[in-house]
This record gives sequence, structure tokens and C-alpha cells, in this order.
Amino acid sequence: MMWFKPVISLLIFILFLSLTDAQEHDNLVQEAWNTWAKNDQAQTEKAFKEIIAKDEKNLRAHLGLSFLYQMQHNFRSSWEHYKYVIENADNPYPYIFAGMHTLKMYYMQKEKDSGIDEMYESLANQNENPLIKANANETLGRYYLVHNDIEKAEEHFAALNTIDDWRICGPFDNISASGFDKTYPPEVEADYIKTYSGKNEIPARWTKISKIRRDRWIDFRYYYAHFESIFYGNTFVYSPSSQKIRIGVGTSGSLKVFLNDDQIYEVFDENNNDLDTYMMETELQKGWNRLLIKCGFSEIDQCNFMVRISDVNGQPVQGLKISSDIQSYPKNPAPAVTIIENFAEAFFKNKIEENPEHIENYLLLADCYLRNDKAIEAELTLRDALKYAPDNTGILAHMIEAYIRGEKNDEISTTYEKIHSLDENIPSALIYKFSLYKNNNDIENAEKTAEKLESLIPNTTEIYNIRFQLYNLKNLPEKLIEIAKEGYEKFPDEWSLAFAQASISIMTKQNYDEAIEIVEKISQNNASEEVLSTLAEIYFRATKVEKWHDTYQRILNLYPAGTGFYEHVSDIYYNLQQYDKAAEYMERTLEICNNHSQFWEKYGKINRALNKNNEAIDSYKKALEYDPANYDARESLRQLQDQKPVFSTFETVDTDELIKKAPDSGVYPEDGAVILLHDIKRVVYPEGASEFLGEELVKVFNDVGIEEFKEDYISFSPYSENLIIEKAVVIKKDGSEIKADIDRNHIVYKSLEPNDFIYLKWKIRNYYNGKLSHHFWDRVIFSKYFPTEDIRYALLLPKNMTFNFKEQNLESAARKKQETTEGVIHQWRLTKQPAVRHEVDMPALVDIGKSLYISSIEDWKYMIDWYLDLARTKTRGSFEIEETVEKLFKDKENLSDLDKIQTVYNYITENIKYSSVSFRQSGLIPQKARDVLVNRIGDCKDVAALCIAMLNELNIKSNYVLVNTRSEGFNRNILPGIEFNHAIVEVHNDGKPMYLDLTAQNYAIGSVPYQDIGAFALPIREGINQPIYLTKDHFNEVKLERKTVFEVAADNSLMVTRTNYRTGIQAAGFRQSYRFIGESEQQRELTQSINNDFPNHTLLDFKIKDLDNVVDDITYTYSFKVADFLTDAGPYKLLRIVFTDGKNPLKSLSYEKREYPIEYDPSTDILTEEITIVLPKGFTCLDLPKPVTLSFFDMQYSLNFTMKDGKIICKRLFKEKMIDILPENYVLFKEFYNAVVKADQTQLLLKTE
Repeated sequence: MMWFKPVISLLIFILFLSLTDAQEHDNLVQEAWNTWAKNDQAQTEKAFKEIIAKDEKNLRAHLGLSFLYQMQHNFRSSWEHYKYVIENADNPYPYIFAGMHTLKMYYMQKEKDSGIDEMYESLANQNENPLIKANANETLGRYYLVHNDIEKAEEHFAALNTIDDWRICGPFDNISASGFDKTYPPEVEADYIKTYSGKNEIPARWTKISKIRRDRWIDFRYYYAHFESIFYGNTFVYSPSSQKIRIGVGTSGSLKVFLNDDQIYEVFDENNNDLDTYMMETELQKGWNRLLIKCGFSEIDQCNFMVRISDVNGQPVQGLKISSDIQSYPKNPAPAVTIIENFAEAFFKNKIEENPEHIENYLLLADCYLRNDKAIEAELTLRDALKYAPDNTGILAHMIEAYIRGEKNDEISTTYEKIHSLDENIPSALIYKFSLYKNNNDIENAEKTAEKLESLIPNTTEIYNIRFQLYNLKNLPEKLIEIAKEGYEKFPDEWSLAFAQASISIMTKQNYDEAIEIVEKISQNNASEEVLSTLAEIYFRATKVEKWHDTYQRILNLYPAGTGFYEHVSDIYYNLQQYDKAAEYMERTLEICNNHSQFWEKYGKINRALNKNNEAIDSYKKALEYDPANYDARESLRQLQDQKPVFSTFETVDTDELIKKAPDSGVYPEDGAVILLHDIKRVVYPEGASEFLGEELVKVFNDVGIEEFKEDYISFSPYSENLIIEKAVVIKKDGSEIKADIDRNHIVYKSLEPNDFIYLKWKIRNYYNGKLSHHFWDRVIFSKYFPTEDIRYALLLPKNMTFNFKEQNLESAARKKQETTEGVIHQWRLTKQPAVRHEVDMPALVDIGKSLYISSIEDWKYMIDWYLDLARTKTRGSFEIEETVEKLFKDKENLSDLDKIQTVYNYITENIKYSSVSFRQSGLIPQKARDVLVNRIGDCKDVAALCIAMLNELNIKSNYVLVNTRSEGFNRNILPGIEFNHAIVEVHNDGKPMYLDLTAQNYAIGSVPYQDIGAFALPIREGINQPIYLTKDHFNEVKLERKTVFEVAADNSLMVTRTNYRTGIQAAGFRQSYRFIGESEQQRELTQSINNDFPNHTLLDFKIKDLDNVVDDITYTYSFKVADFLTDAGPYKLLRIVFTDGKNPLKSLSYEKREYPIEYDPSTDILTEEITIVLPKGFTCLDLPKPVTLSFFDMQYSLNFTMKDGKIICKRLFKEKMIDILPENYVLFKEFYNAVVKADQTQLLLKTE
């Protein structure tokens, strides 16, 4: 047996050579990736090909080429190399999983010779990897469905072994994702008999699904009409024995999974992912087991799920039975639950751990994550890859998809720009650049980019689409026609090109037959919703109704749960006056989705056309049951029940008669117009919706009135209200009418002349959601700046509906109550109301006028709880927030809570751009804190959410505060409602509340903009039941201290050196003016300011200390020289003492007496200025002014002159206060203030030797 030893030695030698070659080739692959890192595509391709030439089975080189070609949009070559990896890998399944949703496989599945279909057929029949088998069956099912082979599609979909028998229940409220953590009744009981109070208090009932999508996804958007909702799916699983199983779930939306009333899984993020994305291993009890799925959406536009049950090896479980009928089951057995990691993700993680420098494994792992919407995981994986190759365009191109899925718009833009700067020959970056140029109407650069693209990926569908967009941008219709025809002839199966050609045929030739031929041909192998719907539409427009009908039968056969298709067919038959068929298809629609108000309304309309009035009445009632704000259904129901329009219940006014009897300008000689009628009628319906009807009639006397009334804006919330302007006209003396121009809520009255009338009639209908859907509130100001002949507000309520009201300055006689068949009318009416005469610095009209406040909301606690519910989820943490906080506080230890609060506040105010958004119903809902951070932009409530989230990471509790700023008045009589226009943050430090306005860049913590001070505010936290006012006591004291030296020269010139110290708002205002401008601009700004007091000055020096350090105070100095400042008076000279903050006369004090208070709002709490006057030799002051001491309530003023060391020292102090000067105190305040003005005009009389 001695021969054996040489053989062993030979084998060892061969193995050694093999290992040596493998290591050498591995090094070469790494060198190829390093070449790619230098972004030389040609050399990278060459390097990978040379490796393959030496070692054909080097899978790393094939993967490298596949990724390179995919980046180059050479999808065929990319797939060929990827296919080689699949065919030769020891374990191909992770590679298959990673590649299934990538562009190479998406595009190449369209190519019959690619082999992808055959691969999927093989995968669908293997049992080695159950998840890949399911994915293959799902892919093939969709493929055959689109290719008109329903039988094969059903065969593959059936092989998924999904649970299809469900009872569903909903909708429940999920505004702002608030329903995720709420326990709605289906979570605690399985009772199909009960009806629950659902979203907006509409009925939520259990329903058995009648039809499902052919791909077996349970799609709530087919069964329910409501957005921002939570839905439940319930079924029962019979197991012949207690056994371990796996439950796989895929969703669009948030998810909770319950087994026998135990929650076994949850995910808050609303993702769009694939089957079995979430896999849990647990135990079925013997007998029946309750399986409940909770699925919700508030941000995405889809909500669906798929559930599969398998054994622990992923294979079907024998003996299971599924029934959605109620069964007895063991409650809360609390079985162990193990979360099973996706096999492909685990595989590539292990690959990375073994060889962290192998870039391809990071890309493959990222592909695994991205197909299931795991954007953060993909981003972090690619970040790790970038550590090895920071400029690798292949990694960066992958990162784009992670950013797209993560909705990181800024990162998308910057990454595309970086890719383009590294390599100008990457198609995806060029397509991005083309889109930018197109959107900016930059034709020249768009054309250059298109040409560059064409040189890289010629004769592709992408190029034809780019060319089509370019010629459209250049407005070259003949080129559009040419490129559409050429593209279609080259790619007849590409839908976008076929659609373009068909559309052009219709538009240019009115040739429906040609368009039909094009779309018919493509529909043979592409039976997508879009293609078939387009074909049906063309048939209909060509009056080929029978073919239209047949095409829709194809659609309904392919998509049997598609309620929108049934509705469309019903609509068409209704318009054709074939009401029986319209009814048939609407009934089929309602069979699938019976909670859709619009469907019931249409069904009522159809029954009405069929003279089935009782059925129509029932249909309209159903429509209102599911949406009380369906006003069209409400009007139709009233008509069928022989009821008059609801607004006819109110008192009516004959406007023609008012015009005839209108007073002339002699009755109102001091006014430019008179309001003849201002009438608001509001109806609140028993189900909760409400609508307004408004009328206004005005007569203008002169140009003053014309200027005031020539245009108008009707206040309404576009988020939750619908505005209908029924009439807006100018009525001339001869009775003729000129229609106003209307743009949404903006009305412009044309050809308006003296003694014309303006008539406006409008309607507002509300569509409130959530807890506020059954409530109403209002604020009515009866006082106007023009005389008003008749002003009314009337409210029609159902009997026994209660509400609160407060009257401000209203006589009780203005109110009356009237019982009607429709309910109870509460009316407030005033007549012959004089105009409110404007006085300078008077309070807002809402504070001093005659006003009415109403609300059905019982107290402010209800509003606090409502907003807590609405906004709580928006402050959830995220990876991005956690990472940002970690970076902010790296190497910062032993910080106090105040230091941490300061750091977070400064970060947000300095880094997040403020963008104003309307702050009404939808405007009240913040963005997610994570989105604000990622996109670096937000309005007040958005940055408040980010602040709260970041402080949460530091275990510092904080909360929103809703604010009505000072410009909106003091709101002393306001009742609970959503009359807020701002949001800030409250945080407690050392037991005291601090208020942070995160929109206030340049404001130090403890200071807020002027409009916040004195504002009406509602802290949103538990334990608070009432609003507060943000008084000055809540904020840092505002000081302005100046120390000035006047050096008088013998030539009458003056040298001034001034040191200034500001705190609070004063410091912030200074920073805002000077911080973001250059030095020369700063000097120009200061010069203009000084020029007000010293016109002939020359600025000599200007220094600011810590301008960029946003703290509560700031110090700066400057000096300047003034020529000829002293005034000669014979042998004397006059030196005017200029106080930088000296007071000037107020217009508000120009009246002999006032009817309304003065809102005295100083910008500073304490003003001090000390002026040291240095006289030249030979100059003396004849007499120092006497001390001045003045006071008015808590306001104090003092001015003192003293001599010290031959210098004159002047000290001025003014302690001011935000105060309302009441009319009875007006004279005293006027005397006080004017005395201050006089004291501030002090001059010194100087004598020269």
C-alpha cells in the first residue's frame, strides 16, 4: 500500500494549489472592487471579466459584473451573470430572494428568452425552501393573471396556502396613527352580532368577505371607504393537537397579531412588504384557536395583509381547518413566541461577518431589506459598505433606493448629485438630472442630458420616454408624433409607448380604430388594470358599448374584488339611462363594500330613477349612516321625503327690498359704506355634520368703501371644510349684475362704483374627523368697522342637543329661541349698529366688540385629551433621532437637564428650516418627528414634535402647547374649540415650566418672539384642565443697557463711544438683524440706525461679541464722530442729549379722550442708559437739569444729572410693562408718557471761556 502515500501527497499539493489560486482570485476580485471605488467603469468591467476568464466559477466576479451592469442599465447582461451565480451557488436561495425585486429581474422577466419564467416554474415545484416556493408561486400567479391565463394564475395562488376565510370589522379611528395603541372592542371579544361605534361614530360591524383579490391579499381598501383607519380580520384555526407552528404575515400598514387573545407580534411602522415578512414561531392549542389581525394606516394609501401558517420547517400543516364562524377557544394561554429571522437576511449577515470587506454581500443584504420596505436596515448596511469604499457609485446607487423608501428627500438629491460628480456616465443619475432640468424648464441642459443618456443606453424604452418628455418640453408636436411612432414600432409591448401612440392617433386623427388596434394588441399579453381600463374607455368613446361591456367583464373576472370597477360600470349604465343594469352593478359593489356612503348615495339615485322611492330613501339613509357629511345624499333624501330645503326653516330676508330701502350716504356721512345685511345660518345635524349659509349685502358710498370691499376672502379650512360660493355680484343702480371673479375663497368685485351694491352668498360644509366629528364651535363678531343695519347669527340644533355659549357685550334682547319641526333655532340679532371707530393701538376687535362664543365641547380637558391622542404617535423615537441625539451629546458628560434642553433647542432652531403651514384641522396634526429631522423642514407643530422626541431620548418629559398668538386677541371668553394658530413646547426644569418656541432662531432658551408673550395657550398634558396665558413672568427679563461717552470737541463735533448690552427679545432681535450678513452690510445697517439721531455721523468702529453664540444676552460696542453737533446760541452752545431709546410722541395719545383701551406693549422691561459727557477745556455747563421721577402704576421713569471728576454723568431708567390702558386711566397715562417724552428731550447749555 506504499503507492497510497504519493497519491496523498499529490492530492495535498493539488489542494494547496487550489487554495492558492482561490486566494489569488479573491484578491483580484477585491482589486476589481477597489477599481470600482475609483469609478472607472471600463476598468472595473475589464477586471471582473479577466477574473472570470481565469476562473469561470468565481461567483464574486459574476456578482460584481451583475451589479455593475445593473447600474449601467444593461439589465440583460446583469441578469446573465446573476443567473450564473444562482445556477452555481452551493445555496442559491438567498441570492434568488435578494434578486427577485431588483431591476434586472423585473425587466428581464418581460423577455421570453431570459429563462426567468422557467426558473420560477422550477422554484414553485421545489420543497427545499418554502419561502422561495411561495414567492415563486406568487410571482407566477401575477404573471399569468396579467397574461390572461386565470386558470394557471389561480393554480399558483392556491399553492400559497393562505388563510382566505375571514370576518372583517371596521373602520376604527386611526388619525395620526392614534389607533395603533388603542384597544378597540374586537381585541377583547369575538362577537359578530354586536355593532360597535367606529370611526366618526359610524357603525362598525363584522362582515364576512364575499370576494378577495386573486393574489389572496386581504385588502381593506376594497371593503371600506375610509382612510386613516384601523381594521380587524378574524378567523379560527382548528388544530388536531397542540403543536408548534409558524405564522407568516405580510402587510401594507401597521400590524398587531393576536392568537387566542394574546398579542404575539406588533410593528408600528406602516410598511408595504411581501408575504411572510413577519414570521413568528408559536403554539396552536388543541381544538379551535382564535387568530386576529389588526391592520391600520394613516400615512400610506394601502391597508392589506396576508397570513400563512406552516410547520416549523415551513411546510403545510396537516389536519388544520379554517373557519371564520365563531368557535370556542382557550383564552390567553400565553404560549412562547419566537421571532424567526428571514433566512436570506441571516445568510448575508453571516457572509459579511465572515468577510467584512466583500462589498457584494452588503448590496445583497440591502436588496433583501429593500424588498420588504426595511429602509433603515438597508441604509445602515450600505453605510457599513461605504466605510470600505466611500465613493463607490454602486453602493451609492443602492443607497438611493433606501432613501426613497425612507422618504429622505434631501439625501436622495445630494446622493444623486454626488454620484453624478463622481461619474457622469451613470444612467440613473442622468435621469435624475434630466428631471431637474425639465422641471426647471431648462431646455438646453435637458437636451444635453438626454443626448448623454442616449449614448449610454441607446434604443431602450427609457430613451424613448426621455425623448418624448423632451419634445413635449420643447413644444414640438411633430417630433412627439414621430418619436411615439418610432418607439411603438420598436417596442410594441411597452405600455407607455403604446399608450402614447394610441393617444396621438385619437388626438391627431380622431382615429379610434387605430387606437383600439394598438391597445387590443398589447392587452393580449398585458391584462393590467391600466391597459384594460384604457381599452374600455376607448371603446366607449368610439360608441362601441358592447365591446366596452365585454372588456369590463374581463376586468371584473381578473379583479373580482375591485369595487371601483363595479362602480364605474354602474355609473356608465346610469348615464346611458339603463337603470336596471346600473342597479345590478351597484348591488354587486355594495355586496363587497356595504359601508361606503357614496355607493349608497348612487344606489339611492338609481332607485329614484327607477321610481323605487322607498328603496331610494333607505339608500340615502344608509349613505348618511356611514357619512353624516354626505350633503348631496341629505338633500336628495329631503326631496324624496317632501321636505323643504333645511335653510328655509330660518327667517329669510328680501334683499331686493333692502336694496330699494337702502340709506344714502347722508345717513352715514362719516362712512364709506354700510352693511345692509350680514346673515349666518348654521345647521347642526343629529349625526354630527354641520353646514353654514351666509349672506352679505353692502352698499358702498365712495372710494373709501370701494377700497375696503373691492375684494374679499372667505375664511374656511380647506382641510376639513368645503366652500361653495353660490353668488358674488356687483349690483348696479339699474339692477344689472356683474359677476365677481372667484378664485377659491378669494373674491374680486369688478366695475365697482359709488352707490353700487355688493351681494355675496356662500355655503360652508364641514367634514370633521375623529373625536371632533360630532362637535361644533364658533366665534361670531357682531361689531364691524362699518355701520351695520342688520347682523344675524342663527343656529339650528336637534332637540335635546346641548351646547354652551358666552356673550360678550351683547344685550340679552339680542337672543331668542324658536321651536321648529326641524329642531330648535337659537338666534342672535342686532340692528342699527354703529361702526366701530378705529383708534390707534386699540385691542383687537374680538376683545372689545360685541361677540358670541359657542361650543358643544364640554370642557378644555376634552380638547387636551383629543390632541394628546392626535399627536402622541408623532413623537415616537426612531433610529435617526436616536443617532442625532447620540452625536449631539457625544463626549458631553455630567450635563444638567437645563444644558440638555438648551442643546436640543439650539440644534433644532439652528438646523431645521421653518416652513409655515395653515394651522387648522389638518394643520393641527404634526409630521412625524423622524420626518422633520430627515427632511430638515417643518412648521411650528412639526419642530415641537421633534423637540419632544429628542428630549424623550434624554428621559426629559415635555409636551405640546397650543397657542393663539397675541395678534388673535386675548380670547377672554373663548370656549373649547380649535382656534389656535401656533404650537410650542413646555418642559419642566427644577419644577418650573419653561416654554420653547422652536421656530425662533436667534432666540435663546427662555425667550420667545413678541407674539407669544401674553398669548392664550393650552398645555397638552395630563393633569391640565384649563388654558393659561403666557405672561412675561414665564420668560427671561428683557433688558437694554447702554453706556455711552460723549466727547465734545471745541469745533462743535462730537465723538460717541457706546457699549450696549441686550437680553431676551432685545438680544434676539439684534442677532436676527446682524447675524447672517457680512461685515460691510452690518456697518451699513448700524449706520442707518445711528443716522436717525445723528445724520452727519461717520462710523469709526463696530465690534460684536459672540454674535453666533445664541445665549440670552449680547454685548457690542461702536464709536462714531458727528460733525457740527453742538448748536451755537450767541456766547453759548446747546448740547442735545440724545437717548438711544428716547421716547417719541405716540399717535395713540393724540385723542382728547378714548373709547377703547390702549394696548401698550413695550419691547423692553428695563431700559437704562448712562451717558458720560466729557467737555473740552474751557467749556462749562451753566446748570444741570433737575432730577425727574415719574410713575404710572408699575411703570417708573427717572432721569438724573450729576458732576463727577469734571464729567457730567446722566443716568436714565425706564421700567416698562405690558399693560392695557383703560379709557378711565387714559388722561393719567397721557400725562405720564408725555412727561417722559419731554424729559427725553433735555439739552445742556454750555458756556465757553
